[in-house]
Amino acid sequence: MRQDVDLEQLVKEVMENDMVLQAIVGEAKMLIFPSVLLPEQHQTFQGKPYLWAVVKHIKDKVHVVEEEQHGKGHCA
Repeated sequence: MRQDVDLEQLVKEVMENDMVLQAIVGEAKMLIFPSVLLPEQHQTFQGKPYLWAVVKHIKDKVHVVEEEQHGKGHCA
């Protein structure tokens, strides 16, 4: 299938160029890494390297700055 070839090419490019991919969706930030960074016993799935991700909730920084400028959230 073409999808498999495209995914394998993406994994190869990420590994060869020592890249980390980043995506931000709504309030979530996702960092995508190649499996070669994992311990050796986890570096392949069905004999092939793969991509894995970490997802983190991100705060609305603009809202926090606005609150600080208006004196909200401070103890008196």
